[in-house]
Amino acid sequence: MELILKNNDVVLVDGRPAHLTPLEYQILACLMSQPGRKFTSAELYERIWGGLPVDCEGLVAVHIRHLREKIEEQPSQPRHIRMRRRSGYYYDA
Repeated sequence: MELILKNNDVVLVDGRPAHLTPLEYQILACLMSQPGRKFTSAELYERIWGGLPVDCEGLVAVHIRHLREKIEEQPSQPRHIRMRRRSGYYYDA
């Protein structure tokens, strides 16, 4: 599967457009900017929302789930937006 960021709300998934919310797009852009680097929920929250990360795990997890539903072939078994417990979320190219 090939992912290409197009603009502020569209990503091409194997050549097909997937429309993302602005927050989903920002999360994906952040993860894709450093493939393999693990971002904690707190880091993602600070980068995307710009605030102090208080109880942010659930909020970030919901947006990641929605993002996976739009770009992954099998969202319950993601190949690209991955998570390692206690380490964080990362983009696996």
